Amino acid sequence: MSDIEKIQLFEDKKIRTVWVEKEEKWYFVVEDVIEVLTESRDPKQYVKRMKLRDPELSKGWVQIVPLLSIMTEGGPQKMRCANIEGMFRIIQSVSSKKAEPFKRWMAQVAAERINQMIDPERSFDQAIALAAALSRRKRPSTISSPRKNSLSPSLKNNSSLEIAAL
Repeated sequence: MSDIEKIQLFEDKKIRTVWVEKEEKWYFVVEDVIEVLTESRDPKQYVKRMKLRDPELSKGWVQIVPLLSIMTEGGPQKMRCANIEGMFRIIQSVSSKKAEPFKRWMAQVAAERINQMIDPERSFDQAIALAAALSRRKRPSTISSPRKNSLSPSLKNNSSLEIAAL
C-alpha cells in the first residue's frame, strides 16, 4: 500500500491527511479536525464526550475511524483517521458554533445532490456549467495522478473546504 501524506491548513491550523492507495481515498486525522472545529484544548476528551452524546456514532466508531500510520515528529504513530464520508458523519455530532457554517454547507451539498437525483436534467445542466467554467481556467501542464488530485482536499483560508475538481 502506497500512502501519501500531506498537511492541509485550515484557519492556519494543521490537519494531517493521508491518501490510502488501496481504497483511493483521502483520510483526515480526526483529532486535528476536532481541534480546529471546536478549539478544544483536549480533542481526545472532546471525542470521548461526543461519542457519549451520540450512541449511534459510538456504535460505528471503529468502522468510521480506522487506525492509520501517520508520520509525527517522533516517528510514525497509529492515529484515528476518517475519510470524507466519515468526517461528515463525525462533524454532524460536533456541538460547536465554529462547526455550524460547515454543517450548513454539508446540508446545501446534500440538498443539491438529492435534487439532482430527483431531476437528472438538473445534474446534466450543472455538469455543462462546470465544464464551461473549467475550460475558462488554465489547466496545469502536468498532473501526476488525476484520481488523487480530484479527491485531494484543499483546505483554504477561513472555514472553507474545497474539493478540487479536475
